[in-house]
Amino acid sequence: MRILGAILLFLTGAASVAYSYIGAFVTLAGEVETSLYGDAPLTAVSKIFQFISAGEIPQLTAFLYIGAFIIAVSVVILIMGKSPRND
Repeated sequence: MRILGAILLFLTGAASVAYSYIGAFVTLAGEVETSLYGDAPLTAVSKIFQFISAGEIPQLTAFLYIGAFIIAVSVVILIMGKSPRND
C-alpha cells in the first residue's frame, strides 16, 4: 500500500510539473497572439523564437514547485518507510 501511495504521489507531482510547462506555452501563445496584432511585421514563429531567446517564457511556478515537492515527498515515503521487523 505504501508503494502504491508513493507511485500515486509521484504521478500527481509529475502531472503538476507537466501542467506548469503546458500552461507556460499556452500563456506564451496568448502573448504572441496579442503582440502580432500590433505594428510588428514578424511572423508567429519568429516571435516565439524571440521570446525564447530573450528568456521571457512565462512559468507557472506554483505548480512547478508544488510538483517538485510532491515528487520529493513520494521518494522520501519510499526510502523512509516502516521496517517489516517487529521488535
